[in-house]
Amino acid sequence: MLAFSSVLLLLIIKFYRDRRKTDAAVEVSTLARVPKGMTWRQRWIWVPRALIAAGMMAVVLSVANPRESGLLQKMVVPVTKVLSLLDISGSMASAMDGSTMSKIDAAIAGERAFIQDQRKGATNQVGVAMWDTKVVVISPLTTDLDLAETTLEQIKAGGGTDADLAIRTGINVFLKRNIVEIDEALHPEATELKRAMRAKGLGAALQIFFKEPQGSALWNLVVRPDQAKVIRLSTDGDSSGDPIKAAQMAKYYGIKIHTIGIPASDLKEDVLAEIAHITGGRYARADDAKSLADIHLAISEEIKTPVAVTIPSEKSYEHELSVLAFVSVGLGLLLANLKLRLLSLAA
Repeated sequence: MLAFSSVLLLLIIKFYRDRRKTDAAVEVSTLARVPKGMTWRQRWIWVPRALIAAGMMAVVLSVANPRESGLLQKMVVPVTKVLSLLDISGSMASAMDGSTMSKIDAAIAGERAFIQDQRKGATNQVGVAMWDTKVVVISPLTTDLDLAETTLEQIKAGGGTDADLAIRTGINVFLKRNIVEIDEALHPEATELKRAMRAKGLGAALQIFFKEPQGSALWNLVVRPDQAKVIRLSTDGDSSGDPIKAAQMAKYYGIKIHTIGIPASDLKEDVLAEIAHITGGRYARADDAKSLADIHLAISEEIKTPVAVTIPSEKSYEHELSVLAFVSVGLGLLLANLKLRLLSLAA
């Protein structure tokens, strides 16, 4: 439309200029100045019309708005949902090996270092949960990192160790957040699910969700396979329940688990390594407070690393054609106005 408007304006200006010149012209019948041969102006008299014709063709093409489809690869920092599952069992109150700092204080310091690093170049959602034989989510998944960091002050050690329950609860944290984020106006298929969530809570919503086949529209909305989900699980002891089975469930929902072992007599490093392996995460052993913080920082840097993504792209040539039309018609009218016309006989 830009090309059409521009060319139309040029033609209107040309029309009124020609009309004024025609009204002011005085015709004289004479052959005195007719040249015997064609002048260079007469030889190139077709140029203005050709330029105008080319410009009009460009107008037509511009209105059609031709586009070229393809694929574009670019580097982006993926948005990740990260939940920390921090063991607060009674053994975490004991001192780290070779240090006066308690394991729980070292773990809190590591969490704080992770959260502070997430403020640098990331827009991830961070959540914190503490667990022993029960799980308490002290900070839901949020981009409010100040809130997440403040909740660390609530952490106190005491109780048993149930990593199975911790992982299963962590899975529900992700599912709950994804349900909350669903826009019913855009996804009416989720209306019943959202209504159950509002009226009866997560349990009622999950009962509806569990009936969905994997890969269905509603299943994808709740699981969000397109979105990275990471659990950081740190512990210093053996676990009750079946954390390996819980890890397999996490894998089913696309959740990666990084496990961190804090040395203790009953630490089951093989179990932690297997949990990480099943879900595509990594196991790391923290022998002191510094190495614990370094592990958290390494995970933070990993989820902030740009990745190459390929997205559909579409290039429009409307702007280029508009410029071509304006220049062609404008130049054609300019040359015509300089006496390069079909009936020009000037020497």
